[in-house]
Parts: sequence; C-alpha cells; structure tokens
Amino acid sequence: MLDAATTPTLVNLVTMQNHTPFFGWYDDVPQVAGLVGDDEERAQLQTWLRGLEHSDVALDEFLTALRARARPTVVVYYGDHYPPALPADLREENEPVETLLTPVLLWSNVDVLDPGRDLGIVDATTLLPLAAEMIGAPLPPYYRLVQHVQDVVGSVGRGLVVTPGGDVLEESDLTPEQRQVLEDYRMVQYDFSVGRGYGIGPLWYDWMP
Repeated sequence: MLDAATTPTLVNLVTMQNHTPFFGWYDDVPQVAGLVGDDEERAQLQTWLRGLEHSDVALDEFLTALRARARPTVVVYYGDHYPPALPADLREENEPVETLLTPVLLWSNVDVLDPGRDLGIVDATTLLPLAAEMIGAPLPPYYRLVQHVQDVVGSVGRGLVVTPGGDVLEESDLTPEQRQVLEDYRMVQYDFSVGRGYGIGPLWYDWMP
C-alpha cells in the first residue's frame, strides 16, 4: 500500500502475531529461569517471549525498508495491554491500570522535533497527533481537541481516567469542566463514526477522499 500510494497515506495495521492463546506456536520455545506461576502459565509466558523476539525482528526489517525510502514516513508502534498469560495474582495486583501501560515507539525516516521528549502516560488516541507534531505537520482542530482532552482530563478508559499526573480516577470524580470536555469529545466521536458527520469538514484535514 505504501509503495503504491501517490498521496499522503495512513495505514492502521493491527497484528495478532503475539496474541493469545499462547500454545503450540513454536518448536523452539525458550526455557527461561525464574518465571512465576504454574506450569501452564510458565509455558505461555515462554511462548510469549519467543513471540516478542519474532516481533522485534519483523519490526527491524520493516524500519530498515522504510529507512531506505525517500518518501517521509512516520511509524507509531505500540501494544494495548500486557499478556493475559501473566499469573492471575500478578494481574490482580496490577489492575486496573498497570497491565495497560505498554511502551510506545514513534519513529521516522526524517529528522524530528524534540526527539528526547518524555511523553509520560498518554492515551493511544493521542499518538497520531504526537506523530504529526514531531515532524512539524499541521494539526487539524480534531487533533487539537484530542490533545486538549489529554491535557485537561487525561487518558480515558472504561469508566476510568488516568490524569496527566498519574492518578487513577473514576469519571464521577471529574470536575464539571472536565466532564464537559469529555462530553464534547464523545459527541465529536459519535458524529465522526455513526452520526451525520457535521464536524468532519471543519474539524478534519481538507483532504480529498
């Protein structure tokens, strides 16, 4: 798709390469000392670790190919949660937020602004605005709204909010101002996804479909 594209192109690729269930994938599962859990949990974790290695190799090959391209390209690479193969007591100890905190890689084959920036805890919805911002691309009003939600409210999950300072709150704990910002954001999301699309023209990029 990238090779064939003649206009700015956004590709959203979801990979299940290292997704559950973690059984019978590889003949060379590593034997890792010190893993906690019962036999089944340890076997799943060892499969997951081998999958991580394969993901690392694939990502390196992908970025190497992009690095050789003349066309400016940005990659945002992240996961959405730690594997459910973790022992149950360890998951419970780190719920509801810690198991959802995963690393993120923002990469480009062109020079970027502020490459050492500490992102802190951010919502996955803010990653595209961050990617555009780091290469100096103009941000449409919708991306500004996404950033405003992150700054004023925080990262929004299923009934929970992680504030920019790292505090975990329920939505009922938000201030009236924060609740209004979140309500406005959800109304725009509804309009974009299943509504009549009134806001797409004024809030989004002026791109031809």
